[in-house]
Amino acid sequence: MSHSHQRPYPVHPNHLLHSKWSTAEGYDELEYCHWEVTVHYKKSKEVLLRATLNPEATIKIDWRELRDRARWSPGWRA
Repeated sequence: MSHSHQRPYPVHPNHLLHSKWSTAEGYDELEYCHWEVTVHYKKSKEVLLRATLNPEATIKIDWRELRDRARWSPGWRA
């Protein structure tokens, strides 16, 4: 079985709440790099991400944007 085709992460939006994310290398549009999903708006298919270093810094995006590896990577990278 070949592992060259990776499944997009997250596989299912119900697993997003409290998941942790890092902005990808070179994606400097956001001031902070470590984020956590704090709210999942199922009707609008959006999530609210809160910066770990500044809980007042939040962004609301379509949850499918987290699949874009040019902008987001799962977990917190050092």
